[in-house]
Amino acid sequence: MSQRSIAGFFRRKSTDILAPSPMEPSSLERTPLSALRNGRPTTASQPTIGKKRPRALEPSYRPQTVSPGGVVPSARHKVHDLGTQGDMDASQRKRHAMEKIGDGETMNEVKMKEVSDKFIWLHKNIRDAQGRKKNDLDFDPRTIQVCPNAYSKLSASQKAYWDIKSHYMDTIVFFKVGFFYELYEDDAEIASRLLGWKMTISGVGGCRQVGTAEGGVDNAIEQLRGHGYKVGRVEQLETAKEAKERRGPQATIKRALTAVLSPATTPGATDDAVHLMAVCEESHVGSTGGEWVRVGFAFMDAATDHFYVGELSDGSARHNLTTLLTQVAPAEILYPRNSLSKATAKLVAHPPLPAVLSSLTPGAEFPAPSQATEMLSSLDCFGGPDEAPAALQHAQPLSQAALAALVCHLQRLHAAHHLAGGAAMVSSYEV
Repeated sequence: MSQRSIAGFFRRKSTDILAPSPMEPSSLERTPLSALRNGRPTTASQPTIGKKRPRALEPSYRPQTVSPGGVVPSARHKVHDLGTQGDMDASQRKRHAMEKIGDGETMNEVKMKEVSDKFIWLHKNIRDAQGRKKNDLDFDPRTIQVCPNAYSKLSASQKAYWDIKSHYMDTIVFFKVGFFYELYEDDAEIASRLLGWKMTISGVGGCRQVGTAEGGVDNAIEQLRGHGYKVGRVEQLETAKEAKERRGPQATIKRALTAVLSPATTPGATDDAVHLMAVCEESHVGSTGGEWVRVGFAFMDAATDHFYVGELSDGSARHNLTTLLTQVAPAEILYPRNSLSKATAKLVAHPPLPAVLSSLTPGAEFPAPSQATEMLSSLDCFGGPDEAPAALQHAQPLSQAALAALVCHLQRLHAAHHLAGGAAMVSSYEV
């Protein structure tokens, strides 16, 4: 080939080599708009054969698009955007929560705050089971109204727990789950503080929880009772297999509160006398204008299941009532809510020896003296009018009302075994 022919050949080939192929877009067409505006090349124009695709194009992420301002969001920013749309997985949500709360807090603290918000109805804007607010004179602090919105989101077993616990806010409630007994929320906090148990976030409704195996529950109950708490046990009445056989694959295990142990209803290890007492009164004004009261009382010795009834008169200083409380030294005192005089209420709240206080609902749980005989007959614990022991037949209406309150309270605690003695176990008591 001549020298001229060789030069012409290379001129044609150089043009062909530099010209883009009609089947392949140019590198400029593959370059993102943001790179053109920034005036620098990007890796987008480089072939990806044999290399891992950029993370932004992996199937778990949405393809990124150029924003109007020419800025492509970072992958980290994109995770947060997806989180606001409810598309984050569990690990992404945890990272997002940690970044929002702050680097100085642990994941457990983050969870605690989430749970606190979830169960805020336990501590703010509290209402009792009847919907009464705390400033209502008839407010019953032993019960609570579960937030309807929170209740609707609970599972069947969670609802079973709060259906019971909402009526026993004055009681630490152990909830049987398989081979364990668990405590939740405020009960868990108490047990964690007094027993040294580590509190976690799990269990019923993703709340604060502590627990113990079956073999340790009796000892835990004794320790909590020794600190002055009532302690209840919710037992499983069937196995999971039995529940499914009886009511289908989605059946929930039936559970029930079987007993509540109180410092005043269970004798200690020494079998010393332990007393549960109920008191009520009628106020009078003397001929000289001075105030005096008639106090009716009844108490039970938990070691012997023996009941005592009596009445006393007292002056403004309440010397006789102080003597009674010193002699009997009740572990728990029951009284009708908002029905005691100021002087009597002050003495009951600060007795000579420490005692647990329980306010009962007037009428339904603590009858008026005029209704006491009728309620005792309906409770059918001491026989009819002709079968009742002499001490009860001769008892005054005030002491009968106190005795009826004792029986109602024992039934609430599922402690009917204390009533097994019946008519033979009632005596009068003189101060």
